[in-house]
Amino acid sequence: MGIDIRQARPSDATDACDLLRRSIEQGCEQDHGGRPEILEAWLGNKTPQNVLGWFSSPSNYAVVAEMGDGEGRALVGLALVNQAGKLALCYVRPDQIKNGVGRLLLDAIEAQARVWNISKLHMHAPGSSSAFFERLG
Repeated sequence: MGIDIRQARPSDATDACDLLRRSIEQGCEQDHGGRPEILEAWLGNKTPQNVLGWFSSPSNYAVVAEMGDGEGRALVGLALVNQAGKLALCYVRPDQIKNGVGRLLLDAIEAQARVWNISKLHMHAPGSSSAFFERLG
């Protein structure tokens, strides 16, 4: 069962929002420590409507990672870069961390950055993922 990377579609917004929220709640627990005030701030803009807006904006480029066969395909990651070179999102479903999903997402984002003539991406990463991003440069 392989991982496929493709450009995000508006129809992905609800599943992508669910993935974002799950990744933050479970995968970033080390960063928020289950503290409601941090979680509320982090999750506050993670709604299907906002994700749809992010995916639909012509100044953004979003990709998703899918796994599975036929009807059983599921989103396991997503990343979004804007034309200013900000990597605004890069999240992997917690049970798929360290399976190569993040690297494939970033490869696709970097390819789009080159199309836009962006030579350097910038981002704010939670502590739990900083080692991953440092390894990839």
